[in-house]
Amino acid sequence: MKRKQSGYIIREEEILKGDDSSNRITQIVTEGTRVGANEPVFRYYSANEEAITKQIENLDIQIDKALSEEENIGSSPEIASLEIEIKKELENMFKENNLQNIREYQKRINNYIVKKSEIAGSLSSEGSYVRTLIEQRTALNNQISRKFKNNK
Repeated sequence: MKRKQSGYIIREEEILKGDDSSNRITQIVTEGTRVGANEPVFRYYSANEEAITKQIENLDIQIDKALSEEENIGSSPEIASLEIEIKKELENMFKENNLQNIREYQKRINNYIVKKSEIAGSLSSEGSYVRTLIEQRTALNNQISRKFKNNK
């Protein structure tokens, strides 16, 4: 015999907001994700982090342009495969309405771009324009990573 009963789950939760950039914090866990006690969900960002992020975005554009001009690198099967994956993720992202899922797509696309840059850097000759751009991007990315680890 089955019985139907109602019940309530009572939890102690704290709502945090970090969309206001004046408080100099940024979200590191997507909305709706469960986190453990004392696990960070936001982090402070440094004054020049936004400028570094813009520099990385500009370098990504320059790297992509330089890769399209270098025939032997752009035709690499690994890079072609990553470009297909990026295109698929973009198509899926444009169909999505859920913000959390869109952020997940963005993370995967960024990971593919980083992998593409690393492969291109290994295929390009020493001292080439592409390798120089990739080294600059890596150095900037490392600056942000170090600051992130120091703020934890």
